[in-house]
Amino acid sequence: MAASASLAGYGGSVSGPTGVTEVKNWKCDLKTAKLDATSMDSAGWEEFIAGLQGGSGSFTSGGTVAPTRGLSAATMKTKSTGGMTLTGSIFLERATINVPVDGSVSYDCEFSWNGSIAIT
Repeated sequence: MAASASLAGYGGSVSGPTGVTEVKNWKCDLKTAKLDATSMDSAGWEEFIAGLQGGSGSFTSGGTVAPTRGLSAATMKTKSTGGMTLTGSIFLERATINVPVDGSVSYDCEFSWNGSIAIT
């Protein structure tokens, strides 16, 4: 049996926006708009072509200050070395501050990619 090609999440990271430290998790949705290209020549079948590309996502971080909202460069890694890296510009639109009585303060952040996303 072959070994799994899966990655462990503990090597991941998010860097870029001021105040982002101690990242607990992150996720990113990469998308391509689906444009309807159906015509009378489609023989009754739907047809689509690729449109605009983009992405959005979220992350949870810790630390002593909330991440700065607005536009900034960002790098997100699935693993410190050997994994996938996403780089580009993000617009951090929301930072929700969570203050539990029985745990540490955290910040749930939502962002949208602004422009191209380099995936290596």
